[in-house]
Amino acid sequence: MKDESSRLGLKFLSVALAIALWFAVNLSRPNQQSQRLVEASVSYNTPQNLVLMDRVSEVEVWLRGNEAAVTTLNPQMVGVLLDLSEARIGTMEVRLGPENVFSPEGVEVISVEPTVISLEFDYREQRQLPVREVLEGEPAAGARIISRKVEPDQVTVNGPRSVLERTRSLSTEPVHLDTHALTFEQSVAVQVPHHLISIQPTKVTVRVELELETPDVPGAEEGSAETS
Repeated sequence: MKDESSRLGLKFLSVALAIALWFAVNLSRPNQQSQRLVEASVSYNTPQNLVLMDRVSEVEVWLRGNEAAVTTLNPQMVGVLLDLSEARIGTMEVRLGPENVFSPEGVEVISVEPTVISLEFDYREQRQLPVREVLEGEPAAGARIISRKVEPDQVTVNGPRSVLERTRSLSTEPVHLDTHALTFEQSVAVQVPHHLISIQPTKVTVRVELELETPDVPGAEEGSAETS
């Protein structure tokens, strides 16, 4: 009887120790520190009269904090903001550090990689450029082109000076003539020659005037001559 009571007491003691160990581990876990690497998007605050030619879109950010907070962190809540309001034309090097990173409370920024990025700036300009229509294919049999017209024939272009100086005109997306035998109009997009250029309006109307050719009738001229 005494042995059974002793064994029963040991079982209760083992269970109590297991429960105490479980509570000790789980209660201490929320305070455990953890680290995590995230890809953070970079935003730029630049002067309105300048264009950032080639931007770095993402950098690596090392974070540290409570294990639960770091594990459940949404990477989209971490970002880098660079204030470039004092930027000038040309190339400049910008240093990155924890002070440039915004992140949720309770998470510490350890480091940012790379620590230095090189950025190039150009003057922003606005110009009016002509638009040329691009026609592809041939009209339906028996039809020929009388005229073509773009409306509006000029658009407003905004972008870096160095790019606009090399751009004399813009072209439309191809207008296909196949199967067309009569005059028609089509709204088409204007092709953007560079990713830093914006266009307004983005679409134009191309009008193509067609007419059916009069087929030659054998002997028609001879008959006319005999009648006269």
